[in-house]
Amino acid sequence: MKRVSYVEGTFLTSDSVADALLDLVATVGRRSTATVAHVPTVGLDGAIVITDIVIGPASQIRSDPEDSLFPEPESAAALNDLAELRRTVGVSIARPDDSTPEPPVWQEEV
Repeated sequence: MKRVSYVEGTFLTSDSVADALLDLVATVGRRSTATVAHVPTVGLDGAIVITDIVIGPASQIRSDPEDSLFPEPESAAALNDLAELRRTVGVSIARPDDSTPEPPVWQEEV
């Protein structure tokens, strides 16, 4: 499992969820947008809880491997949700008139 540090707290989750969160944070940062992720985490007593995370362009997140006596949370549904969020956030939004501005023309000074 991995311990994810985010804002002023940490949580324990599966390796695959932690990795998917890092990918999502990188994508959100490149797109200057925000989203909310819901991920399964392991509480202090070993109970599985859903943690909601607001991710925006300035989000800083890290994950570190950690041994745990508790089993990893089931993460298939969360991985699908995170992948869908990443695809949705990663899609480039077209201009309303679907036009692309002309590149500037630079003229050399003589």
